This record gives sequence, C-alpha cells and structure tokens, in this order.
Amino acid sequence: LLESAGFSRSNPYYIVKQGKINQMATAPDSQRLKLLREVAGTRVYDERKEESSVILRETEGKREKIEELLKYIDERLSTLQDEKEELKEYQKWDKMRRSLEYTIHDNELKDTRKKLDDLQERRENSGAETHKLRDLQQQAADKIKAISKDVRELKARVQTYLDEKDAMMGEHQELTKQKAKLELSIKDLQEELDGDSGAKKKLELELLKLKEKVEKTQEQLDAIAPKYEQMRQREESAATQ
Repeated sequence: LLESAGFSRSNPYYIVKQGKINQMATAPDSQRLKLLREVAGTRVYDERKEESSVILRETEGKREKIEELLKYIDERLSTLQDEKEELKEYQKWDKMRRSLEYTIHDNELKDTRKKLDDLQERRENSGAETHKLRDLQQQAADKIKAISKDVRELKARVQTYLDEKDAMMGEHQELTKQKAKLELSIKDLQEELDGDSGAKKKLELELLKLKEKVEKTQEQLDAIAPKYEQMRQREESAATQ
C-alpha cells in the first residue's frame, strides 16, 4: 500500500542531498525522466507490468494445453459412445444367443432322456451291454456337466465385464461433467488473467486430477479389452461344444 502511494523503501529521495538539484538541472532529459520516475515510484508498476506479462504468457500456454486436453476428451467420449452402441448390439445378439442356447439344451436334454430310456430298455433286455451302456451314460452326463459348468463360468465372467463396462460408462458421464466445469474454469481464467494465483493453482490441481482419471480409465479399458476378447472366444467355443 505504501509503495502504491510512492513511499517505497527502494525510493531514497525523501532527503535531497547537497548538489543533487544542480546535478538534476544540468542532466540530460533522459536522465531527468529516469530520476523523476524513480522519485515518483513508478518503477514498481513497470516491474508489475512485466510480471503480469509473464503470467499472461504462462496462462496462454496453459490455456492451449487445456484446449488440447478438451479435444482429447472429446475424442475419447466419441470412442466411448461408439463402444456403447457396440455394447447395445452385443446385448441384443446375446439375448438371441441365450434363447437359441436354451432351445439347444432343451433338445439335448430330451435326446439324453430318450437315450436313457433306450438304455434302460436295453438293460432290461440285454445284460451283456449293461456295462457299456452305463459307461456311455456316465460319459454323456460328465460331458454335459463339464460343458454346463464352462458355460456358467463364461456367463459369469461376461457379466463381470459388462458390469465393468457400465462402471466405465458412469466414469464417462463424470468426465463429461468435469469437461463442462473445466470449460467454465477456462472462461473464468480468461476473465481473471490479472486475478489471484489461488484460483490458478486450484485449476491446475483439477486439471491434474482429470488427467489422472483419464489415464486410469484408458488403462482399465486396455486391460479389459484382451480379457473380454478371450472370454468371448471361450464362450463361442463352449457354445459350439
């Protein structure tokens, strides 16, 4: 406050020394102007102007980085939207697959029951084929049990990945909200270039957190994709069996 009024510790002209007036009178205009600026205490404003210019350049650079980040977020949101449509398509065909699978299992169950009835009849009629038929019956039952177990496990894993997909869609919505907040923050930052540094630090922290969330989401997607593809192939193999 004292510096803004001209009372600065760096201003030594409260006391006029002997010969100073004569020196000022005989000095050139540029030196007198420099001396008057020092006496008036305007040098501090020049320094603040330079500091403000530096802050402005830094802010412009950060704004460009924020715009690049927003562009990346837009691209990522578009990718997630495409994956959402693919998931809807997959769910539709998965529902049809389950219906066909139920029909196949029902037919297989009827065939197995019919075979069991035939085996029972042959057992009653022929004692020589009893052990052979029992072995075939046990093998068929074990095979059905193993395939049913594999199908249940694959369904459980597919459901787990679908749940993870839903969670990531929730994060997608959260990123959208954060994008809107970030755009508002950019607007406020543009209006308050000469403002306080506390808001700038807060925005930098928010940008850092958002970047970490985006990287974490990318890592999760990269980790889930090969597992999802592997489980889908195993599910198709089990369905074929």
